[in-house]
Amino acid sequence: MPYFESGLGAPLIIEFTGNPGSGKSTLAGAFRRELDTRGYHTWLPNEYWKDLGLIHTGNRYKRVGGIIKKFSGVARAALSNIPALGAIPWCDILMYTSFRHKKIILGAFATNLAEREVLKREVKRNTIALLDEGIVHRIYSLFVFPQISVNMTSVFKYLRAVDLPDLLVYVRSSIPSCMERMIKRGLPLRLENMQKSEILSMMAKGEETLDTVVEKIQSIFFSKVDVLELDGGNIPDGTKKILNWLDCKY
Repeated sequence: MPYFESGLGAPLIIEFTGNPGSGKSTLAGAFRRELDTRGYHTWLPNEYWKDLGLIHTGNRYKRVGGIIKKFSGVARAALSNIPALGAIPWCDILMYTSFRHKKIILGAFATNLAEREVLKREVKRNTIALLDEGIVHRIYSLFVFPQISVNMTSVFKYLRAVDLPDLLVYVRSSIPSCMERMIKRGLPLRLENMQKSEILSMMAKGEETLDTVVEKIQSIFFSKVDVLELDGGNIPDGTKKILNWLDCKY
């Protein structure tokens, strides 16, 4: 396979982003199954945390060891990402969100930092890392959720300071469709106490922000990252387009 013969010194990182309920998890899962049938090695964050004992485990000692390893990864990543940390609206997050939402936002961000550190230090080359909620997607919770208006200057500063994926898959669906999917599967914890009108408004602001971010990535970071915008309602076609990108690129 071309990718295995490429001699890359780091894993290939593919990130899926989009509104909640847009279909990014479904598309990522379908794409991963296709990769498995072709013999590619894949890495998924949730499977890694499960192996460490941080997800669905009854072994207390294994869990403690996993927590220590994850914390050390967060600390190392934070020290190497000071400019990115400085771009985040910490005051908005700490002052204008509930305690539970603070935990969700900060916990997700810390997990994301740890995942990037694992990718740098532990994941072997010739591996395709699939991130359902990566650096670009994290913009949604860090910059959109805590506030009504989004400071795009801070968003761009954040983008310039972080490691971007090799391929950003922007999954699109209409906001009513996203809402319908979320209701069927259960709203995320950070949304469950919000009114439907508030959620729709937040998703509209999130899509507007992601549109601007993707446009900026395409114009500024064109030499570092490729972008595919796909329809979350057409999983077979989306999977085929990502595979075509992979075949052409590697």
